[in-house]
Amino acid sequence: MKYDPENLASLSFNIKELLNKNSNRHITIVGDDLSSLLMLNQPETVYRFLRQLLEEAKRHHSVMLATLDEGMHRPEVLAAMEQLFDGVIEFEPAEGEDGIPVIRVKKMRGVPKQVTLRWAGIESKT
Repeated sequence: MKYDPENLASLSFNIKELLNKNSNRHITIVGDDLSSLLMLNQPETVYRFLRQLLEEAKRHHSVMLATLDEGMHRPEVLAAMEQLFDGVIEFEPAEGEDGIPVIRVKKMRGVPKQVTLRWAGIESKT
């Protein structure tokens, strides 16, 4: 779906319409880059937009995935965004000591503490 990142009302309406039309299916909503929304809109506006959208997605038993660019936002903005989502995953390409990419689950419902997974052979740390 193409959208104008400065028109969150239209985007919200279109997503809710899509969810309602497909209420018999589980939909995955992917926000490829929330950083664009945060650069073009006030963080409070994006927060309200996401909160309402996540409530609607849960009502339809759907899932929303979103990405944020690291280093582009104030820590308090990131903390507010993290509070909205049920899970936060950090991807560190080639950050491990042996050059193997790392996925770190920072926050996930039902997971009591941080979990780190490594690519090759998928080694897990808890």
